[in-house]
Formats: sequence, structure tokens, C-alpha cells
Amino acid sequence: MTWASFRKKNEPTAFIKWTKGLDVPFCPELEKAVYARVKAEKTTRTSGSDTLNPKEKQSLQKLVLGLAVVAYRYAPKQGPSKIYQEIKKDLEDEGIVLDVDTVRKHLIAADEAFRHLIEEKEKDS
Repeated sequence: MTWASFRKKNEPTAFIKWTKGLDVPFCPELEKAVYARVKAEKTTRTSGSDTLNPKEKQSLQKLVLGLAVVAYRYAPKQGPSKIYQEIKKDLEDEGIVLDVDTVRKHLIAADEAFRHLIEEKEKDS
């Protein structure tokens, strides 16, 4: 079992609901603190503080595309590929859970933005 799947199944809120479902007494102050923390984390994640500036986004897209080409022999011209699923599985094996559609979306976006770099290198080879 990976850490991510363990954590997902053992969220404090799930534990609170489970104990209450069994009619086990649960400390109201702790419950309030847990739900306040969850709300604060959601607010932090959705606030604009985590947005990337254009230079950072370009750098990450280059990184994603470069690693896909080097590690998975990603070749966008080959059409539909099983690489997205392979990347998803390899990430899950390391405890990083991403939906295959998310992998596909970001790899395609990186490819569309920087395919010309790969094509230029192929011409020079």
C-alpha cells in the first residue's frame, strides 16, 4: 500500500465519521479543530497564491515533455498512446496519485507548446 492510498483511506474526517457511525464518543473540540484545519487547507489550495507565472509554467512544461521523451520515448506523432497510462501507473507506484486524464492533458499542453524543440533536435541528429 502506498502512502497516498493509506492517507486517502485514513483521513481524519473519515475517522470522525466512522467513530460517530459506531456511536463511539468523540471529543467535540478535536472534531472542530480537524474540520477547521480541513477548511483552511482547502482555502489555501484554492487561493491564487499557488498560481505559476508564465516563466515557471514554461519551465515545468519543458520538464514534463523532456522527461516523457527521454524516459518513455514519447513521440506525439505516433497517435494514440499507452504512455499516459504508463506514466500514471509509475507515479502511483511512487505514491503520487494523478488521474490519467490529468497526465494526458498536461503532456499534450507541454507538447503543443514545445514540440518544436524536440523537432529541432531531431533535425540536427
